[in-house]
Amino acid sequence: MKITKRQLRRLIKEELGAFLSEEGSSGKLDRQFLRKYVFELPRPSDEEQIINVATRASKIARPYGHRKHGKLLPLYGYNQGNYSIAVPAGDGYDVYVSYGDRRDKMAKTDLKYDAFTSELGEELRSMGFEKHDGLPAPMSDDNLRKQSI
Repeated sequence: MKITKRQLRRLIKEELGAFLSEEGSSGKLDRQFLRKYVFELPRPSDEEQIINVATRASKIARPYGHRKHGKLLPLYGYNQGNYSIAVPAGDGYDVYVSYGDRRDKMAKTDLKYDAFTSELGEELRSMGFEKHDGLPAPMSDDNLRKQSI
């Protein structure tokens, strides 16, 4: 059986996420949470941007006596229904995105779109994630295609 680099990367990140949730370092961020809110791996270019912004934000927070001084900060970004999360993993970040249009179609919930989106933000804050306005929360490929037409 052949496995692509992307599939291998996804498997490694899922296992790492499961390990982190078992260790308790990421609150209750686990596969169930990622599936509930339809999180997935971002496009490589988006992933690189998110990691760069999250790393800069953590470095800037350290000298100013941030409560998590010396650690990478768990951050999330929000833009027009889309969420991105930067999860500390060792000396770097694992990154996931939840696109609003996909979450609306694939999430198994009785809540309306706005209530479910709001619930996601509350869950992230309760898990210790901090909102960072500069953290990119990209659009899905479907929405990008619709805008270019």
